[in-house]
Amino acid sequence: MNLIEKINEYESEGWTYEHDFKLTVESGTLVQFMALVKENEYMKIKNCKIYPAKKIMPDEQYAMFNFIYTFSEACELWGLGQSTLRKAMLDGRFKNGEIRQSGSTWLVTRQAMERLYNKNK
Repeated sequence: MNLIEKINEYESEGWTYEHDFKLTVESGTLVQFMALVKENEYMKIKNCKIYPAKKIMPDEQYAMFNFIYTFSEACELWGLGQSTLRKAMLDGRFKNGEIRQSGSTWLVTRQAMERLYNKNK
């Protein structure tokens, strides 16, 4: 049985095929892959094989990642220079919890960017 036939078999059992599925796996890594989804069950499709996948983070928490940016990402989205964010940080313009350093990378929330620099255009 080839992969297409396997996918068709899963779909006949109520599974949905998703080409661009994002999932946090047991190691805590956010990955993107082809998948079959049925309620709270996930099957990863890789190398023409289908494997069970375990989701460890609720959907609401996935949305949270869409509202946290690196300084570089935020500057690109808002059309600012990185020095602008560094200066705002040094001037104390960010509220508690709006920025954070992870290793050598600074992170900023969308809420902070919208508060300081208006809505993303």
